[in-house]
Amino acid sequence: MVPPEALGEGGNILEFSFRSADTALNRREEYLYSLFVPDRASTAYPCFDQPDLRSAYRLVLNIPGSWVALANGAAQDELAIGSRRVIRFAETKPLSTYQFAFAAGRFETVEREWGDSMIRIFHRERDAARLSRNVDALYELHATALRGVEEYTGIAYPYPKFDFALIPDFPFGGMEHPGAVFYRDSRLLLEASATRVQEMDRASLIAHETAHMWFGNLVTMRWFDDVWLKEVFANFMAAKIMHPAFPDLDHGLRFLLSHHPAAYEVDRSAGTHPIRQELKNLSHAGSLYGPIIYQKAPIVMAQLETIMGEVAFREGLAEYLGKFGHGSADWNDLIRILDRRTGLDLVEWSRVWVEEGGRPVVTVVRELGPDGRISRLALEQADPRDAGRRWVQPLRVRLGGGGSRRTFPVMLEEGAVEIDGAVGMAGDSWVISNGGGLGYGRFRLEERLKAQFEDVVPQVEDRLARAALYLALWDAVLEGEVEASRFVGWAARRLSDEEDELMVQFLLDLLQTAFWRLNTRDRLDGAGLLSLEEVLWDRLATADSSSLKSSLLSTYRTIASSEGAVERLRRVWSGTLEIEGLELGERDRMTLALELAVRRPEAFREIVNRQLAMIEDPERRAGFEFAAPAVVADGRERNAHFLALLEPGGRPRETWVLEALHYLNHPLWADPAVDYLRPALEVLPEIERTGTIFFPKRWLDRLLWGHTSPEAAREVRDFLEIHGELPPRLRRQILQAADLLFRTTGMSPES
Repeated sequence: MVPPEALGEGGNILEFSFRSADTALNRREEYLYSLFVPDRASTAYPCFDQPDLRSAYRLVLNIPGSWVALANGAAQDELAIGSRRVIRFAETKPLSTYQFAFAAGRFETVEREWGDSMIRIFHRERDAARLSRNVDALYELHATALRGVEEYTGIAYPYPKFDFALIPDFPFGGMEHPGAVFYRDSRLLLEASATRVQEMDRASLIAHETAHMWFGNLVTMRWFDDVWLKEVFANFMAAKIMHPAFPDLDHGLRFLLSHHPAAYEVDRSAGTHPIRQELKNLSHAGSLYGPIIYQKAPIVMAQLETIMGEVAFREGLAEYLGKFGHGSADWNDLIRILDRRTGLDLVEWSRVWVEEGGRPVVTVVRELGPDGRISRLALEQADPRDAGRRWVQPLRVRLGGGGSRRTFPVMLEEGAVEIDGAVGMAGDSWVISNGGGLGYGRFRLEERLKAQFEDVVPQVEDRLARAALYLALWDAVLEGEVEASRFVGWAARRLSDEEDELMVQFLLDLLQTAFWRLNTRDRLDGAGLLSLEEVLWDRLATADSSSLKSSLLSTYRTIASSEGAVERLRRVWSGTLEIEGLELGERDRMTLALELAVRRPEAFREIVNRQLAMIEDPERRAGFEFAAPAVVADGRERNAHFLALLEPGGRPRETWVLEALHYLNHPLWADPAVDYLRPALEVLPEIERTGTIFFPKRWLDRLLWGHTSPEAAREVRDFLEIHGELPPRLRRQILQAADLLFRTTGMSPES
């Protein structure tokens, strides 16, 4: 606190001498890195953590002589003092406290030219083959992303240099510090067995963090209640600038599958929330992050772009960046700029889409004439909260059947929209109301489509429309309108017909969720289980790419339950059974070992010790050693490992903790693990206080994923009832994570 009498009129300079705390400096034996988002800079140096208060930074680091360092500014000069080095960095442009960053340690560097500058990669990878296999792609993806945003915005890269560091235990996928981006190394240094989806996820992550140089860094939100604004445009831009890196990709399909499923997962739960949320205390900013801002918000922006027109929307964003560059702005500032370029009532549009949560329920209304043909076809939208809301959105309705295919673009604005062009079409035509893939809501299937989806799906040739149909079908499964075991059997058979890897991966994700989380495994008889395993293995054998083989193997190892399937996994892990065209990496074998140990607890020691002997990277070995007690056969040892996680000192690295919690709550051990639920929920406020922004929700997801029993649902419900004082932000996260548990048991989250 600075007393008023210490200040003079006009500008004042305050000088501090301080000792930094370690809270946000993440010290390891051979490196450290700062991570100040959202409010932790003040744990390291005297400052006000508030995004609209910017400052230029001058940084000097005193480090061991064998270390290197990077920061926002370029290294200007250095001085050797005995066994240490002192590095002085150039003064930065004005930054918010959460954007200030540095890292130092035993890193190797790779440099590549980029225009008149350089892109530098700092890494700790010891496997030369893995590094060599990835480094060219990393450079090209960053260069492509930088060029893409420059071209779209018309604004040159706004910082003097571009470095990025690959950090082994970084808790996020990436963090967009200006000039010094940090990534978790495993997200960028992919194994030889990487899937197409993993390659695209890497490209999206790189494009996302690069876009933040403009959206978030160049223009920063005034307060963290608008943190979604920087995230939505980072993801929105990432989807656009990925195109050159994957010219053969169906980018509309990619956008649909990478955004809608995750957003729906939250929006269909009792824990849903608006895109824009109120934030009274910056220490709670972590509760704002999640699929609603990362996945739903880009869908909303893509719809707005469609309504306004690409040129007008792009010009509006360019004006926004130009007007507020190296400063702060909020959503209302952008609304005012865009509002001048559209006839849409953006205030009302924003109220429904941005300021409130939830999604519309869209129903097909069909009437037939005496000749059996369609006499009326309409879409009706309803507000699940009965609050009279109307979601304005563009849709493409697809009809087919009997050899005829038609597509009708419509604007759903009021309660209903008529599709006059469908009048006269065959009465038994199938209707996909979100056939263009951009619509957002629960698109209810007609009764005939729910009854005959096995026959209809093969008729839908357009992949985007078919994916939208899969999404609607999955909603029907979760609402109890389609039997989950019926869906699993059909989806497994469907794998043989789907050639597009994105579609196959989506089906595999749904299969895994239905198998474990909707209790489908318990409903399959022995023949049904063997059939599912064999379908996956046969598809794996015939897949024509290593990427697709890797996706199928991942699903196979996740659901393998019969003795024959587990033995097959053991042989793959040990190397006595090779899968032609698929090279397994070190991380692949580590995961296989943990999955095997869960299924063969009597062989736990042998599996773990053999795997430890195979791990060459010491940091990966340490992570595996931390996770291993979670798969030990002795329940007392597992309990001890769980109890250690409840203490801050027992959570050395979040990525390790999450893997251990995943296996401690594996479905095969779910019954005894019910006892973990109450204690793990009790420490949630402390998890939020001491962990990074994503940790509380990830803690809950790993805790609850394997539970499907009424006892588990009651534990969660009773906890919520007893703890009425729980902050709404944490209550929402529990309801999101427990949504499938409550659906599976048919139990309401409220007693």
